[in-house]
Amino acid sequence: MFCTECGKELAEGSKFCKFCGSVIEPSEEETPSGETTPAQTPGEGTAVPATPAGGTAAAPTTGAVPPMPSAPAAPGAPPVPGTVPPTPPFGVVKKGINKPLLIGGIVVLALVAVVLVLVFTVFKSESGQDKAARLVSEAEVLIEDGEYEQAMDKADQAVEAAPDYAPAYNVRAEALIGLEEYEDALDDCDKAIELNPEYSDAYANRGAANNQLEEYEDALKDLDKSIELDAVNAKAYTERAYAYNELGDHEQAVDDASEAIRIDPDYSQAYIERAYAYNEMGESQKAVDDASEAIRIDPENSYAYTERAYAYAELYEFEKAMDDADKAIELDPEYAPAYATRAYINNEIDDFQAAIDDCDDALELKPGYPRAYAERAYAYTQLGDPEQGIDDASAAIESDPSYGYAYAVRADAYTWLGDNNSALDDASQAILLSPYSAYAYAVRGYARGELGDPNGAIEDADMAIELDSTYAWPFVIRAIAYADLGNLQKGVEDATAAIQVNPEFAYAYFIRGLLYLDLNQTDQAIADLTKAVELDPSYEEAKQVLRELGVPGY
Repeated sequence: MFCTECGKELAEGSKFCKFCGSVIEPSEEETPSGETTPAQTPGEGTAVPATPAGGTAAAPTTGAVPPMPSAPAAPGAPPVPGTVPPTPPFGVVKKGINKPLLIGGIVVLALVAVVLVLVFTVFKSESGQDKAARLVSEAEVLIEDGEYEQAMDKADQAVEAAPDYAPAYNVRAEALIGLEEYEDALDDCDKAIELNPEYSDAYANRGAANNQLEEYEDALKDLDKSIELDAVNAKAYTERAYAYNELGDHEQAVDDASEAIRIDPDYSQAYIERAYAYNEMGESQKAVDDASEAIRIDPENSYAYTERAYAYAELYEFEKAMDDADKAIELDPEYAPAYATRAYINNEIDDFQAAIDDCDDALELKPGYPRAYAERAYAYTQLGDPEQGIDDASAAIESDPSYGYAYAVRADAYTWLGDNNSALDDASQAILLSPYSAYAYAVRGYARGELGDPNGAIEDADMAIELDSTYAWPFVIRAIAYADLGNLQKGVEDATAAIQVNPEFAYAYFIRGLLYLDLNQTDQAIADLTKAVELDPSYEEAKQVLRELGVPGY
């Protein structure tokens, strides 16, 4: 069947022309048998044969005269019956077009246009987020490489591309932490959490920023939340270990760092935090092992070398310790703890001026750094300036009232001035804050002995030796206490143990020499006193005893 208006062939059974929009009355009626009867064309008296669906004209009905072919009609002339009228030019309105339907079509087109605009808008937004996600990934790689400025640039672009994309703010916070801009990092973490309150890593980063701002309780709240949201977030456990270390809860720090390592065996920072905790607990070999693993994972990590340097020093492996401290400073010349650790090593090998120089550098890099003040206090005290030692130790305590080592150093300085009551008070505070500090127990033991409490001195010396059996001084303190109790032989045994632990310990030879004198073993006494002067040529007390014994050359 064909459209009576435009002449186009219609779909079978259709009354609507999809070409011109006309509604078509059927030109033929179906009979019950399925045969067709010609319909009369309005205004015409001659029947027009029906055209089968195949397009071939049917044979004319009997009595009808088939139409003769004719020449093409002139432009604008009505179509000749039996021919297909030409398609009108586009835009020409033909009579019979259904205007309501045309209007409906226009409305549909308008709605389609609106939908397309909306789709384009959504697509544009998604495209911005895709760009932001790519930039975030690039920023994370830069952060891993320590390129924090470049990471910041990528993060800024990510925020601009998708202002509602939480990871963009989170990665910028990470970069800001690397740049030590902790307050700004907190702001970005807040925004990330506002956009996604279930964002575990944003809480972990906010905890990290609070750690660096020494807001450890706030850090713990954020890190607890991070772990609650994601129980396999190694970073959150590691940062919580950091907070516990700073709060002095080293056993909990070990637990958290161990969990981080279980989750991610290649997370170097977790090994570093556990090494730090082991160092504070006096488990130096474990600290060496963890720091070494961190170095294996990340050979350029100055923190790992710093922790291993300290552990080696505690094991009296000073050459290895110094090599590691030097390496840490080489990798990061602006890392103040590396200088403080080298100062500690220099103090241990009696190079006190070098220790002071390192502390000066550390304080220049990090003003108010309590560890640098404490190490410098120790160096000044050992150089015979306990007043300056007290001043520096007090500055360390003012900077960090929870720093146990600073109290122990100040207590030590007080013993040099004979103020053993103040020494006792400070050493007791040091033990309260740092219960694993053999040094603090040794200082208190010495003060108790000087205050006429040899049993108290032995008790503290025992504890110091239990904490660190490689620490020579507590053996000497106990030797003196036993001598005060009249047990000279046990005193000699402890002084000998001190020398075995540290053959370079001049004070131990001096004390044993005095004990030998009390035991009337003069030859042994002279040998020990001579050795004390040999190890420390400025040891005037030993020289004086040798002069009194008539030994020439002193």
